[in-house]
Amino acid sequence: MLLMGLWSSYIYEKDTVSLADCVNNPAKYDLQPVELYNDTVVAGKDTTGITINSRGIVFPVKFKDEINRILKGEYISLLAVFHKEGYLEAEKYHIHKHRRIKMATSNIAAFVFIVLFFFRFRFNPDKFIFEDK
Repeated sequence: MLLMGLWSSYIYEKDTVSLADCVNNPAKYDLQPVELYNDTVVAGKDTTGITINSRGIVFPVKFKDEINRILKGEYISLLAVFHKEGYLEAEKYHIHKHRRIKMATSNIAAFVFIVLFFFRFRFNPDKFIFEDK
């Protein structure tokens, strides 16, 4: 598994441009693609596009197509082009519907698994293993 991770990081190694890089040096990153996929939230919406909050950076995003499905407060992944004039132009996007509900459900399942595990097994510190009760 470790070798697969190292191999994929070698094969897919590329310099990714972050939104923070673009904001700090707009002339250098003009018309560069930016991938926003981690904790990007829709902060606002108007007729031309949306405003996102990505790791504390609030930035406008313009869309070519309709954005009726996008609502304020939703998590979104974007592939966009940075413009030095101070906006992103979205090429592709994905709305993460019910992300918090999915996270809560998986946490509840993990908690139930741990509780049931300790009802069935006990830790033996002498052997340093879990044994049947």
